[in-house]
This record gives sequence, structure tokens and C-alpha cells, in this order.
Amino acid sequence: MCGDVEEEFAALADPRFYTQALKELKSAFPTAKLKRIAQDSANSIILLSCEDCGYKHGTAYMFSYVYEIFPVFTFVKDIDAEYYTVIENVLDIISVLGAKSFRIEVKKIDYKSKERAKDLEVKMGREIESRGPVADLKNPKLLINVVLTSSGAIIGSQDVPKIGGLDAFRYFNKLDAEHINRSEFKLIEAIEHFGVEIKKGERCIDVGSAPGGWTHFLLSNGAKVLAIDSALMDYDAMPPQSSILIVMQDPSKSKPFLKAENRKIELKSVKEFEEYAKKSNPFNYYDLVHVASNITSTSLLSLDGLGKFGILAIDINRGPEEAAAVAASLCTLLDPGARIIMTIKMPESKPEHYVEEARRALSGLTTEVKFAKLRHNRQELTAFAIFNASRGEPNL
Repeated sequence: MCGDVEEEFAALADPRFYTQALKELKSAFPTAKLKRIAQDSANSIILLSCEDCGYKHGTAYMFSYVYEIFPVFTFVKDIDAEYYTVIENVLDIISVLGAKSFRIEVKKIDYKSKERAKDLEVKMGREIESRGPVADLKNPKLLINVVLTSSGAIIGSQDVPKIGGLDAFRYFNKLDAEHINRSEFKLIEAIEHFGVEIKKGERCIDVGSAPGGWTHFLLSNGAKVLAIDSALMDYDAMPPQSSILIVMQDPSKSKPFLKAENRKIELKSVKEFEEYAKKSNPFNYYDLVHVASNITSTSLLSLDGLGKFGILAIDINRGPEEAAAVAASLCTLLDPGARIIMTIKMPESKPEHYVEEARRALSGLTTEVKFAKLRHNRQELTAFAIFNASRGEPNL
């Protein structure tokens, strides 16, 4: 679209970060008229109207606080009990775009209805399919978004996202059985959002690793992991055939608590590990090396035998400055250009304060810091940065 043709888009954000989302939208679309259409405890939906907005699919990734944005085909003000007006408009979209198959996603925001969004998707999908279009839940050519609000139905379409969409949680709920905890999904989202590639055999550091969600994801994607956490991890949930080494002060005390089938587990004391690492890189043999120690009290991480790491992931219950200090203590282990993914805890609702604190703290190690309010972030954000080996110390 171009010239004086007005375009409309719907943006979704966490209501706890509505002010920040609004600022980002105004910055990205300075000529747009913005209006909040509806809000509930989990979502805010904002309607944008502008001439030649320049939108492209994936624009949401340029934002820190907007988690989804899509073109609006129409805004149906009156929703009938059987949703016929919604269905007719969806049929129009499919016809105009010439899609061979479709999937419909429904989201309710401040919309009074006893029917679940999933049930409404099935109801609408069946009626649409009875008119000719082919429903394809796995590999559709077109994704139809229907957001039901007390003001009406916002209907739009977009390319099929990998893990986004109106209800990303539904995607993640299907994965529950394959993952250790919900925290693991934060890393999955971060990897997708920031476009991080995990290379097979790449060495990664996971700080604050217990019970092992982030480590599990990294191992499952072919990485080798140095996990750091004083607590034991769920070793039995790690990928089958994983070779695991646990390093602790007194292995004999923890041995009775270790359980893992189809996974080779060995234990070494700190002294034994230091001697071992002097002779051979542990990652030549082990997929996971868990240093069961407090990061601030261990001297193991200065060992040259560990080699260099391409990803540093930090998810600890500490403020940005302390988390950045942890990153700094590990910088000698990082490859030039290593990716840093760090959770920014916010005990108070002051996003700008914590963002600036994190940016300042990491600026001594990196050239640029990006932030995102991921779906699985609660009172926190996720920071992403590229390690700059020429700097090497945080601004604390």
C-alpha cells in the first residue's frame, strides 16, 4: 500500500508495559493514530491507523514491549451470536488473498463469552471449511487472526509465525511434556526473537541453571553446556545418552540423590576436576559439565582447559548490575562475538529504570544491548547483547 491509502494494524502488549509499548509504537509509526481498543489482566490491544505505515511481517521483533502486530482487514462492531459476520469477513480475506489453506486463531480480550477461544476457533473453522476453503492446522498458507473485544471483532491476517501468533502459550503448552520447566520457554522465545543460531557442538554457559530448563534446551539443540548453580539439576530429564559430569566440593554427600537413566553421570571433586581440566578439555568427553558451586566462590572458571564459549545465558534472581558482574567474571571464557542472553529482574514496576541500569552495566562488555518483554517474562525483561572482547569489564 502507498500514497494516501490508510492502513490499519493491531498491536498486542502486556498491560503492565502498556506505556512503554505505546512509546515504541509512536516512535515506529510517528504519523499513526493510536487507540487502545480493549484490555484485560493479560493483554492490551492497540489499533493503529496511518498512511503508508511501511509494515512488514516480523516488525514485532523490532520492539521490546509489543509482542505481536498484524494488518487489520476489518473491525466488526456488532458481533452476532453465531459469529456469521466474522465468518463472512474471514471468507472475504481468504478469497482476496487466494490462500489455498488457512488456520484461524481467536483471542478474547475483555470479551464476555462462556465459550473458550479454542472452541470458537473450531466453530468458526468448521463453518468456513464448509464453504470451500481448506483448514490446515499444521502448515496453513494463511493465518487469520480474530480478536474478540467488548467493542467488536478485529479481524486480520498475516504470515504464519513460528512460535508467535495470538496465543503463543497454546504452542508452548503442547511442549510441556518435552521440557523441564516453564522457564525454559523464556530461552526458546529469546532464541527466536533475537535470531540466535545454536551451532552443533557449540559450547554454552548457563548461569543459574537449576533445575535445568535452559541447559535442557541447549543440549537438545546440539550444544555442550557448562552449567553453574549450587543446586542439583534434573539430570534424568536431559536428552537421552547425554554424558554428564558434576563437580562439587564433596561428591559423596550428593551421590545418593542423583538419579538418571540412559545418561552417563560422573562426579568429581573440585580438586579432581582442576587436575583433569589441565590435561584434557572436559567437553571432548562430556556434553554437560555442572559446576555445583556458587558462581562468586568458584575458581574453576579460570581454567584454560575449558576453552571458549559462544553463548552465555544468565537467569538468576539478582538485579541487572549483579547479573552483569557475573557476565564480567566469565568474559575470559567467551569467544569474541559471543552472544549474551540475560534475564533482567524487576522487583518494582520501573521498566525504564532497569533497562537503563542493565544497558549501563553491560556497556563495558558489549557494543549494543537489545531488550524484549517475552511472553513468558513476568516481572522481568530479557536482554541480548554481543560480547566485545576489546572492552572486557562492565560499568558498575
